[in-house]
Amino acid sequence: MPKGLVLVGSLKKVKNHKLAIDIAKSLNKDLTIYTPSLKGGEKGYYEMLVDHINKIGFNDRIHFVTGCSNVQAELKQYEMALLTSTSEGDPLALVEYMAQGLPFLCSDIGESVKVVKKYYPDMVQTDFDLDNWVENYHKVKEIQSEQIESLYNEHFSSDLYLEKYLSIYKKFLASV
Repeated sequence: MPKGLVLVGSLKKVKNHKLAIDIAKSLNKDLTIYTPSLKGGEKGYYEMLVDHINKIGFNDRIHFVTGCSNVQAELKQYEMALLTSTSEGDPLALVEYMAQGLPFLCSDIGESVKVVKKYYPDMVQTDFDLDNWVENYHKVKEIQSEQIESLYNEHFSSDLYLEKYLSIYKKFLASV
């Protein structure tokens, strides 16, 4: 039986952990947050999250995990991942989720999201309205792991990235 929801990322306000916590509460699911450190983020942010968790009475269902050197190995034990960031370059966490065939809900940020949106629009949230995220959770949980792994293999695998960078490097060398 999967453990509930998971979120991978540092503790910064831009990661919007409060929304992830509220999603877990609305769905009555545990949420595990893998983060490098509880103290390395923005001053007072972790404490603000703990206050919110206590205020909504969900402190026994939210778990912070630090010091995990291989998050990839942990992801398969969860039913769905979240990426609730309000701003980000190109979220590596999404690629990690896809590599494990893990269904996810994410905000509409970054380049990789454009590919995901093309194939699985319900995974990509266009706003930060809690009700919309909860509604799409029920749609996304029906997406099979194999479908997500296939998306990863077709668009994001390490072999594809290596090929892409070697091509850029060869073009660079040819122009010198």
